[in-house]
Amino acid sequence: MAHFCRLLSRLWEAWKLDNWWKNVRFEATGLARCLLCLGPVKGRRLCSGCERDLPWRGLQIRLSGRNQTQRFASFSYTFPIRQLIAQAKFSDRVGIATLLGGLMGEHPPQVDLTGFVVCAVPIAYVRHLTRGYNQAFLLARPLARQLGLALLPTASLRRVHTKPQRQLGRRARYRNLRGAFHASAAVAGQKILLIDDVLTTGATFYCASRALFSAGAIEVVAWACASVD
Repeated sequence: MAHFCRLLSRLWEAWKLDNWWKNVRFEATGLARCLLCLGPVKGRRLCSGCERDLPWRGLQIRLSGRNQTQRFASFSYTFPIRQLIAQAKFSDRVGIATLLGGLMGEHPPQVDLTGFVVCAVPIAYVRHLTRGYNQAFLLARPLARQLGLALLPTASLRRVHTKPQRQLGRRARYRNLRGAFHASAAVAGQKILLIDDVLTTGATFYCASRALFSAGAIEVVAWACASVD
């Protein structure tokens, strides 16, 4: 019951930040402040100067392995992106994830995304229930809206419970995720734009992409909010 109540609370918080509460708090009152420099802003959580100074990246890397899935990252995983992602992921600041997803959508990678559908990298059900949301889905939703692409339901790609990746080394990350992802028939024949928050070793994208290809996806492009390298 406690977990259920926590989940309802998180969903309510996400709805508030993504709709009328955002407009009331950050526009109508005239008291909006930039998340980083605390300067006045209107209709946006970051001022133009701080947005311009973010550690933008946008470099393409290639995954190793047979599928050779293209992968991209919008930012380097440094200050202040690292802190913003941590707040979105662990401190219930779901509005920050929405902001970052919108920024990603405004600066897409230089690749033809015609005909793609957006799919968020899932977290395990137990972790989702405890946290109340999947931060990758919160990134994917405004991104898909910005690009005019369809967003696949979260059930299209599922993840079983595994150890947290941040506690593991490179090889252990791949072993930890072996068989962790399962894609549904909904991805068959689709071109998938796969979204996650942080790209570290590439293990998550690699294993999730394998599951998508096994279920019949014809192409996968992986796009993270930030990359550590």
